[in-house]
Amino acid sequence: MSQIAKQLRAERGDLIIKARAILNAADVTAEQMAEADKMMARADELMARIERTEKADALAIELDGSLRAEAERRGVSAGDIEAEKEREQRLFKAFVTGRVSALTDDDRRIVAQRIQAAASVGTTTAGGYTVAPDFMRELLIAQKAFGGVRGAARVIESGTGVDLPWPTMDDTSNVATIVGENTSGAAGTDLTFGSKTLKAWTYRSGYLVISLELLQDSAFNFDTLIRDALAQRFARGQNPHFTTGNGTTQPEGFVTGATVGYTMPTGNTATVSTDGLIELEHSVDPAYRAGARWMMADATFKGVKKLKDSQNRPLFLPGFTVGAADTVLGYPVSINQDMATPAANAKTIGFGNFQNYIVRDVMGLVVKRLDERFAENAQVGFIAFQRTDGRTVSAAAPIKVLAQSAT
Repeated sequence: MSQIAKQLRAERGDLIIKARAILNAADVTAEQMAEADKMMARADELMARIERTEKADALAIELDGSLRAEAERRGVSAGDIEAEKEREQRLFKAFVTGRVSALTDDDRRIVAQRIQAAASVGTTTAGGYTVAPDFMRELLIAQKAFGGVRGAARVIESGTGVDLPWPTMDDTSNVATIVGENTSGAAGTDLTFGSKTLKAWTYRSGYLVISLELLQDSAFNFDTLIRDALAQRFARGQNPHFTTGNGTTQPEGFVTGATVGYTMPTGNTATVSTDGLIELEHSVDPAYRAGARWMMADATFKGVKKLKDSQNRPLFLPGFTVGAADTVLGYPVSINQDMATPAANAKTIGFGNFQNYIVRDVMGLVVKRLDERFAENAQVGFIAFQRTDGRTVSAAAPIKVLAQSAT
């Protein structure tokens, strides 16, 4: 981790300690309360910067590790894999900037193969450019870093988009029993299996439009620009469905598939209490509390940060050490801006093991270059397609939600 991130964490920790000292005082003036609010707001700003810095460090480490693993799997050197990656980046940039003709014959042959591979079924015309595996891996990591469900879920990849049945089982009601010597046991209870089906919904990015002058004159790293833009667009489009999707015409959101673990008592349409969080925590079977986390919108988290236990100790603890997450009651917190904020009957907080929520990606991101559509404005457009699905696959209830009161 970079020294900058360490310094930012130390600065953030000092701000939180000072703010708590003010808030825990016996008599707090309005001016002091406003100062404490400013400190906490600054701490939030620092956390956003810390997360970006640490995620960039983690991305570099993950990509370096995947490069070494790929080299070992194929029995080649890391230098060979790096050279392939550089070539793919060069080819993709040539495709983006319209300079394929300037490539060598071998390079043009590879580009032609990728364009043909991306053509629509039954069509001989070029459909787009199938991006290289490294580009796709970087895109998925960038989407994960964007936050929300994907960052907490278990992500799998499949080579095709056919329906993928996922077996489920809940044997928690069956127990072993004691039998006497030479006594036959009771009839056994068979394992009961179920199944959830992961589909492959097609998401499209919308148009990315770039001026012809910029493409021709700039030495800008367009593959990175397009990757980051696509990552954010796909994340913004998919995360609402991973959160509250209906499961029939879109992915099934974890909130949609979850049961209510606790409902706040009457009078708590807009507030969350310490007791409410404790009740939600213990509504989840202990088997699913290992590796569990909270998920809520930032506005909800702001209120949770102010909660204390019966000994007047805050439930919220900031992550001071390298890579440490902020915790509430000892569990890490994921911010998901597509979750409801406190209001009557709203389901505002999720808790449980989100590794039981599966995001299924179909490999083969296709980027299409649109030369004619925006030609009159001297622009070139790009559009991308990604197929994915998500749903909770456990037959039990690994994730539960807290609901606000009706009145």
